[in-house]
Amino acid sequence: MKQIRAIIIDDEASARENLSLLLNRFCPNIEVVGTFNLLQKGVAFIKEQPIDVVFLDVEMPENAGFEIVDFFDEINFDIIFCTAYDQYAIKAFELSAIDYLLKPVDVSRLKQAGLKLLEKQIFRTSKEQVKHINGSFRNTLKIVDKGERVFIQKADIIAIEGQSAYSKIYTTQKNYTASRNIAQLEEALKSDRFFYRTQKSWIINLDHIQQVNKTTKTVLLSNAIEAKVSRQKAKDFYDLMNL
Repeated sequence: MKQIRAIIIDDEASARENLSLLLNRFCPNIEVVGTFNLLQKGVAFIKEQPIDVVFLDVEMPENAGFEIVDFFDEINFDIIFCTAYDQYAIKAFELSAIDYLLKPVDVSRLKQAGLKLLEKQIFRTSKEQVKHINGSFRNTLKIVDKGERVFIQKADIIAIEGQSAYSKIYTTQKNYTASRNIAQLEEALKSDRFFYRTQKSWIINLDHIQQVNKTTKTVLLSNAIEAKVSRQKAKDFYDLMNL
C-alpha cells in the first residue's frame, strides 16, 4: 500500500501530538513526517520536501490556515482542515480541501478522511501512469516489419530510406523494413523537429549527423550510414545546419 507523507500544522502542541497518535494508530498508511506550530514553518518544509497532505488548523497566530494558498503558485498536495470551529467548512471546500474535521477529532471521521485521501492518491497515481504510458507511445514509431508490429524509439532512428511502397529504417540497434512508404512515415514524424527530409528517398535524424559534404551532397550519419541531399533541398538544409 502506498505510504502517504503528511505534515500537521497547528499552534496547539497537544492537538499536534493527539492527531499524530491517532494517525499512527488508525491510519497506518499515513506517515507524519513533520509537525509545525506556525503556517510559515510548514510552508518552508513543503517547499524543501514535497508531501502528499497537510492537516491544517484554521485559526493560528501570524497566519490563518486558509492563507496557505498564498504561498504557492500551485497546490500539488491535499489539505485536510482540523479545527474547533465549524463555520469555516464552506470556505475550506472552496479551497478544494479533501475533508474538514472538527476537534476533538472523531476516530471514525478520521478514518473516512484517510480513506478519501488514499483513494485520491491512488487515482492520481493511475493518471500519472497513464500519462507516462501515453508519453512513451508518443516517443515511438509503430511499424509492421515482416508481419510483426514493432515499436521503435524515435531517438534511435538514424535515417529512413524510401524503397517504393516500403521503407528501410536504420536505427542504432538494427534495421527494419516497414510496410509504409516514406511519405507516410514523414507524416507520422512531422511533429518531431529533429527529423528532416533531405531528398525524396531520405529522411534523416539531425541528432545523428556526423558530417555533411556539400560537394557530393551527402550526409554521413551514425553507423556509417550515408544519406543524399537533393538539389532542391540543399539550400534550406545547409541554412538549417548553418553551413
